[in-house]
Amino acid sequence: MSMELLTKQTAGVINAVTKQPKWEKEALLTGIQKILVEKREKVESDEEYLEGLLKNVAFYINHTNGMNNFFFQSIDKETFYTPDSFKVYLSNMRTMVKNPEELQKMMEKQRDYVLKGETLEERARHAELGYMTTKIVNDLLLDFLTTFYHPNNRDHMKPFMEYSAKVVVETVFKFCNTYAALQINSLPGKEKLN
Repeated sequence: MSMELLTKQTAGVINAVTKQPKWEKEALLTGIQKILVEKREKVESDEEYLEGLLKNVAFYINHTNGMNNFFFQSIDKETFYTPDSFKVYLSNMRTMVKNPEELQKMMEKQRDYVLKGETLEERARHAELGYMTTKIVNDLLLDFLTTFYHPNNRDHMKPFMEYSAKVVVETVFKFCNTYAALQINSLPGKEKLN
């Protein structure tokens, strides 16, 4: 099967997922901005706020990587896991990615990128954009996989099993990243992440 067909299938699933009300641009971005305001109000200093955002980015990256690994195994083994087995995996994975050592490792890997900037304001802006991006990617991948593993969707998802696991996971992940970038870059007055 061609990459064109895989791309079309992936776009179809992403399009169906993002038709849910929670994915409407206004609702999505307003919701995330509300979370950011709440996070800022819960801390006593700008440094705490930045460190909290970095920790959240690390969590979302680890969580997304874990879901990609699960998806890779599923495609590689040509196995549709049940929604219950996916939920159990997610529950176990959340415990693992909340592990302070795992979070600290990813925080250190991402620190220079997430907290990039000369001024405190620049670092906060960049950290907020990093947070928004990783949250949207994670949440969209979660909804994609929930749709993928739903028993009523198996016939529509079978064509994904005809490709290499690496290609499928990379294609879906690229769509999630592109969607996140489009949403964030459409915010008025927001600079693009680089």
